[in-house]
Amino acid sequence: MKFKLYLAAILSVITFVFSTVNAEAASAKVWWDGTELKKGQIGRVTMLKTGFSIFKLEDGEMVPARYVKKGEVFRVYGIYRDDYTTNYALGANLFAYRSSHRLDGSNEYFQKNLFYETPSIAKLGLVKQLNN
Repeated sequence: MKFKLYLAAILSVITFVFSTVNAEAASAKVWWDGTELKKGQIGRVTMLKTGFSIFKLEDGEMVPARYVKKGEVFRVYGIYRDDYTTNYALGANLFAYRSSHRLDGSNEYFQKNLFYETPSIAKLGLVKQLNN
């Protein structure tokens, strides 16, 4: 009888220890200037103007999804450039339009509607380490 009681106590302690370790690992987050850095995120854009659109890719075409407000911040998961535009992939099939290019490709006309920034390599490495 005492053996079963000791065994139950030891199993309870082991279960508690492992559940606490898993909870701490799950709650480990990497913070970058007050926002959580997510897996796959390569940067963020801050909107500098109110009123322009975030676009959604539907049937191979970019259609306006919604208007943004000055100061809104979006995570960036990729940068896509085609012949005439550069777009930041914001996740959920949303894109922020960055620039258009001259037909001869000589210069770019950058729109001053958003500001793109990237986290440090150390923070990106920590996110990768925590998610593996």
